[in-house]
Amino acid sequence: MFYYSENDIADELIECGIKSDTYAERVITQNGSEVKCILTYLHPADCEKYNDDDFVPIKIKAPADYSYVAEGAFYNQSGEENELYDKSIIPLRSYKVGMYRKDQMHFITKPTGAFRQTKG
Repeated sequence: MFYYSENDIADELIECGIKSDTYAERVITQNGSEVKCILTYLHPADCEKYNDDDFVPIKIKAPADYSYVAEGAFYNQSGEENELYDKSIIPLRSYKVGMYRKDQMHFITKPTGAFRQTKG
């Protein structure tokens, strides 16, 4: 999975880790609890930041037990309730490639490894 970082902090994130309490972009409900998640993508080109030279994709490894997939096409950025999006969230282990049109990955723990990914 890939996380997009601003160029100037990418090396720090790779060295020190991507902490969910600092870099969380979403809150999802899992097992009855709301948890902060870091938004990632299955492929670097899946993110709108792919062609933005101010960002770099960081390839990360996160434990599958703490990783989830959601249908990004259902996400409502207005802050209103995202019932369809929330219902689409499934554990990574249950996901099959092609299930969703706009895959969005979430992880709720520190990744086990990260390194800078070159574009193209």
